[in-house]
Amino acid sequence: MDYKDLEALRKRASDSMDIAEYHGIICLYLSCNIDSFDDLLPSEKSNDESNDSIHIIEFRNALLSLIDNTSNQLNSTELPFLLLLPNDDESLEKRATALSLWCQGFIDGLGLVISENTASLSESSVSLLNEIFDDFSQISTLTPHSIKNEEEEEEEEELAFIELLEYVRVSTELIFEETKIKI
Repeated sequence: MDYKDLEALRKRASDSMDIAEYHGIICLYLSCNIDSFDDLLPSEKSNDESNDSIHIIEFRNALLSLIDNTSNQLNSTELPFLLLLPNDDESLEKRATALSLWCQGFIDGLGLVISENTASLSESSVSLLNEIFDDFSQISTLTPHSIKNEEEEEEEEELAFIELLEYVRVSTELIFEETKIKI
């Protein structure tokens, strides 16, 4: 399933968190060897016990599949790890907002996990993680208004977004490699 499909399931389940933010949190959990996703997954019953619960179960199962797929990507030497974001045919503003939400999801729990578990990390690893954490914090502040839409700058902004996206992707892989055994 791609971003658009998962977003549609999320909306039908009346869940308020963007799927990009979910994916950021999932990547954080996997990077820090957190095995339980129960606190992240929506409850199988809706607040009013209505028929919405079938949509929630469907969304919950899609998230479980996303967790497995993301784990396979991060652990594979052959599968590329990709951030779950809108397709390239979507507007740059929409993709930048989703990247911002992805980073926000990732950093929401990263500080706590790292601060509780830094004893087993080398000083250079902690320094690298802090630098990435700071960068992700800045990226998480992107808004649609951060993107200028003047035609002559559109191509430059697209290239800048691609570079930023690649930085987040590679940084996530670095964090995964640095922390998967040590934390």
